[in-house]
Amino acid sequence: MNSGKPITLSEKVKITIALSVSALILIGLGIFANSRTIRYKQSMRDVNLSGIIITRSQDILNDIQDLQAAYRGYIITNDSSFLKSFGISSRILHTRINSLKSLPMIYKQRLLLDSIAGLISDQKEVAYSIIVKRRYVSFLEAWNFLNRGDETRLVNKLRYNVLNFINTEKALQSGKLKKKMIVSIW
Repeated sequence: MNSGKPITLSEKVKITIALSVSALILIGLGIFANSRTIRYKQSMRDVNLSGIIITRSQDILNDIQDLQAAYRGYIITNDSSFLKSFGISSRILHTRINSLKSLPMIYKQRLLLDSIAGLISDQKEVAYSIIVKRRYVSFLEAWNFLNRGDETRLVNKLRYNVLNFINTEKALQSGKLKKKMIVSIW
C-alpha cells in the first residue's frame, strides 16, 4: 500500500468508511432489485389470474350457445340425443360458474357473477319448459313459446352480463398495469 510507511489511524478510518459506504450501496441495490422482482412476479400473477377469468368467461358464452343449440335442436328434430347434449352443457356451465366463484375478484364482479348464475338458472327453466312443450304437447306449441321472445331476451341479457363481467376484468387489469407502470417509473 504505502511503500513501507505505516498506515495512520485516519487512513484506516477513511478506508473503513469507504468500504462501509460501498457495502451499503450494494445492499441497497440488492434490496431495490429484489423489490422490483417481487412486484414483477405479482404483476405476472395478476395478469395470469385475469387471463383465467377472461378465458373462463368467454367459455361461458360458448357454453350458453351450446345449451341453446341443444334445446333448439331437440325442438326442431325431436331427437333425444340433443337432450343429452343439453344435460352436458348444463353441467359444464355449472362447473364453469363454480370455478369462477373460487377465484379472487372484487365485489362488483361477484355481483355480476351471481347475476349470471341466476340468469343461467332462468335460461334452463325456460329451456325445460320448451322441451316439455315439445315432448308432451307439440312442435308448434314449443316453437311458438320459443318465438315469444322471452328466451331471446333472457339470453341477450345473459350475454350482456357476461360481456360486462369480462370488460370489468379487463378494465381492472388495465388499471392495475397502469398503476404499476407509474409506480415502476419512480
